[in-house]
Amino acid sequence: HWELAEITSKLLSRPVNFELSILNVDKPSLQEPEIRTRINQFANKATLLITRTPVFNQKSRYFPNCTFVMGWDTADRLVDVKYYNGSISNMMSALEQIRNNNCRFLVAGREVNGVFQTLQDISIPANMADIFTEIPESAFRHDLSSSMIRATNHTKGDRI
Repeated sequence: HWELAEITSKLLSRPVNFELSILNVDKPSLQEPEIRTRINQFANKATLLITRTPVFNQKSRYFPNCTFVMGWDTADRLVDVKYYNGSISNMMSALEQIRNNNCRFLVAGREVNGVFQTLQDISIPANMADIFTEIPESAFRHDLSSSMIRATNHTKGDRI
């Protein structure tokens, strides 16, 4: 995340903040010991916003005019109707809320099953494509997810 934040700051010509959402649509809620461990990573290094906001249309209400930075896998889920009770209409409404709050997305590619996936590999509705921008692979490529890095470091006994 640190390298991605540095690249993003240069691309946007402004500082970036980190968000830690205690709630996630795909994972169990974070418990206090894990929250404390993650908070400690940012002490005296960066601004960390802690929320209980698992979905981006809600985040856009709290952080209007924001550019959210994410990996390919998160962007792919953002336009997956499964997360909107199977409804294209619900998905489009959520994306429209994000647009109306003047928010957008910067998307970093990610290797999935041995293939590097980019924004072009995501089925983004044509009328919403303007709120998504790809971070070029030449600017940033890191094939390990943050979950994989945490698992590796916990195995080694490191706290991140």
